Amino acid sequence: ADFVSTLIPQAREKSIFTGRIYTSPPRIRFEPYRQEGDGSYNEIHLYDFERQLMRRVFLEDKIYFEVELNETSRLKAMQDGWIPWKDLPNTKRRKIRLKEDFANDHPSVLQLLERRIEIPRAKKPNFIFQEYSLFWEATDLKGLPVRIIYLLSDRTTVILDYKNVTLEDPDPSLFEPPKGFRNLSPF
Repeated sequence: ADFVSTLIPQAREKSIFTGRIYTSPPRIRFEPYRQEGDGSYNEIHLYDFERQLMRRVFLEDKIYFEVELNETSRLKAMQDGWIPWKDLPNTKRRKIRLKEDFANDHPSVLQLLERRIEIPRAKKPNFIFQEYSLFWEATDLKGLPVRIIYLLSDRTTVILDYKNVTLEDPDPSLFEPPKGFRNLSPF
């Protein structure tokens, strides 16, 4: 699918990130589109949430670096619709069906997702963190999200759009660094 992420902070101009994403959970391949003249590298990101590993692959240099993923990375991948939701301990989640809709050229069901995380504390009441997201799940794509909107803790609005989505199984080699590339981890 083509990926467009729009970040709208309260005090600055919005930022737009685009790319292509391939998923075969728990593995993800993200190819950020290179902006001409911005000095960015031609790179891809390979995520493996089973092994808790991300590989940042630099195509022109034929090298890659491995980075260990944490639960924050997993949470972000779930928020962005890259991998299915998996509730963590002390987490309660519920979906509220809002309406049938149309998003990014797909008939969809708009859902409000509420997550409540209770963090136990000694001698004080439990801290409750609440989070809400809007998910447009495409009915013709087996419920895959085609649009997601949520708010970050700094009040930045995140809008994710997935376009040109297909249900094909990607080639497993897409989730590995190309043959002959050197692993320069740790660096």
